[in-house]
Amino acid sequence: MSRVTYTESGFILAARVTDAPKSPYVSGYGGKVPTRYLATCSDGRERRVYSMQYGNSGSAFVRIGGADVFLSIEAESICEEAGRAAA
Repeated sequence: MSRVTYTESGFILAARVTDAPKSPYVSGYGGKVPTRYLATCSDGRERRVYSMQYGNSGSAFVRIGGADVFLSIEAESICEEAGRAAA
């Protein structure tokens, strides 16, 4: 059984909007669909935010040490704010 992990509070410090890289998922659905967000993390790294999208709703995550770590509600809000500011 696999375990679902989430980012800890404060792990995502900021986010910025970029052009999304070309997705291998033409339909827009799949297990690792790249988004337009780059998250600045508390470990000093900038990571692409991906979406696990199999229906009308997706789950946002970043890759840390080869594992998918899902964004907490707080972290998703930081990305949403960056998207609104870029619009």
